[in-house]
Amino acid sequence: PDALSNQDSLVLYFSYLFMQSVERQQQLEKDYKRASEINDEAEMAATKLQMSIHESTLELTATILEAPDDLVS
Repeated sequence: PDALSNQDSLVLYFSYLFMQSVERQQQLEKDYKRASEINDEAEMAATKLQMSIHESTLELTATILEAPDDLVS
């Protein structure tokens, strides 16, 4: 098999990071739901902040994956 190009490797790497971020976001949503069920406002606030950070990470990664070839090579 042919070796991956630098661009293919980069896309593969960011795809992996994106999937990890999605999984983390799903876990944070579950954590937030649990905290809200017991009305733990401190945990809700901390989890909400983490969710916001991860949402930003997802948006940034998606932007990088959609960037024109000349920007990622």
